[in-house]
Amino acid sequence: MVFVFIYYIFVLQLINNIMKNAMKRLENLKNYTGNTLPFRTKMSFYMELDEELDSFVGSRKEIKEKEAEIDQQASKMFRENESNRRAEIRQKTKQFKDDLALVNGLTDHPMLDKLWEKAWEQGYSYGLLDVKDCFEDLMELLS
Repeated sequence: MVFVFIYYIFVLQLINNIMKNAMKRLENLKNYTGNTLPFRTKMSFYMELDEELDSFVGSRKEIKEKEAEIDQQASKMFRENESNRRAEIRQKTKQFKDDLALVNGLTDHPMLDKLWEKAWEQGYSYGLLDVKDCFEDLMELLS
């Protein structure tokens, strides 16, 4: 009996710590918006590789081939950067959704995804704070 009580207290403290961490993350929305990979255009990658072309010596045909090669490299670098940046945004958005659900006690609610979709649809163009507000407003409909 004592063991069960101690275990119960331990589980409650663990849940409390998880909730506190989620609430701290929600207080600072920069946790979800600060990208480590900023948006870069294809031209910015091309400019990095352009120095190779400046020092390249060859016939007109060789220069055209080198330009095409550099253009392909810049395109590849752009696609990789954009893919990584979007993956990071998806991961942070999912963390934001999970934290909102956890703090509001809706982690296992069957309507969580629908609620999230509506909140995102209404608030994403104005920022995460509006998504959070819409989520909390729509959450009242579930009770």
